[in-house]
Amino acid sequence: MVASLLLFAIRIGRTRSFSREKGQSIIKDFEKIPDQMERYLANPGPVDEAVELVKNAKSVLFLGRGLSAPVASEGALKLMEIAYIPCLAYPAGEMKHGPIALLEEGSPVVVILPNDKHREKTIASMHECRARGAKIILIHEEGDEEATEEADISIPVPACNYLLTPLLTVLPTQLIAYRTALALGCDVDRPRNLAKSVTVE
Repeated sequence: MVASLLLFAIRIGRTRSFSREKGQSIIKDFEKIPDQMERYLANPGPVDEAVELVKNAKSVLFLGRGLSAPVASEGALKLMEIAYIPCLAYPAGEMKHGPIALLEEGSPVVVILPNDKHREKTIASMHECRARGAKIILIHEEGDEEATEEADISIPVPACNYLLTPLLTVLPTQLIAYRTALALGCDVDRPRNLAKSVTVE
């Protein structure tokens, strides 16, 4: 769906002020995504360490800004629906409007941090969480060593065009949910109380 919407947006943009060269550049980067996904999945990083942090948590907070806010929502949704752990997903800039009150020593916070224009502000939100004793699970681009200094667990994904980052940063969140559910003995193929096909209104 994300891929389809990207192509649709490029076509719409081309009818306005979006240059042909910029559109072609994004498509070239987009064509690399399947290989980058395979590369990440071949070496997904310390996902099992993240599982250890979240599997017995009272709740898990997911944070992201801009294009990463929906990624945070997807990660929280998956962890809730297959591992049955209460989760909140918030745009990082709104963290102080409620979720920060839930943080205590050891609270897991998953931060989505691509190298985009929101990076510095997201790092500031991460500092706020860490100052309250939270454990930071950071999903970031490869090579961003500065950001990893603040993380308890650092999960790198391949770098790409910022418009395409959700296609890669979502992968660790889904793996965390999947492996947490397995660690808790949950049936990932039959989540309780969920209708997984369009059969009920």
